Amino acid sequence: MNIELTDLALVFLVITALGYWWHLMGIRNLALMLSKSHCKKLGLQLLDESLVMKKIRLKRADSGSIQVARVYGFEFTSTGSQRYSGEIALLGKSLLGFELSAYEVPHEEETDALESGQ
Repeated sequence: MNIELTDLALVFLVITALGYWWHLMGIRNLALMLSKSHCKKLGLQLLDESLVMKKIRLKRADSGSIQVARVYGFEFTSTGSQRYSGEIALLGKSLLGFELSAYEVPHEEETDALESGQ
């Protein structure tokens, strides 16, 4: 069986693409975990357990290196009846911050119902 250079290049390309995809999924999962934690800390509920890539660009870090900046969008609720939008920004694997749209602060009985999952 003869293996040609083009076959090796194709295998290398596929392995590289899979490795990059695995890396992107790790960053996305980090963003999801941070978003869940932030919502929980504020007494909010992250909806659909999903993020949507909104922006991606190159940005210079404080150290001077150029890294990939990503902004993911998500939806959350404060009362269980209304959806609101939010964003999380990452620079590489570092959190830049969150931006949440204005949301209704629930009354105490709504907070209890939201926490119990009703």
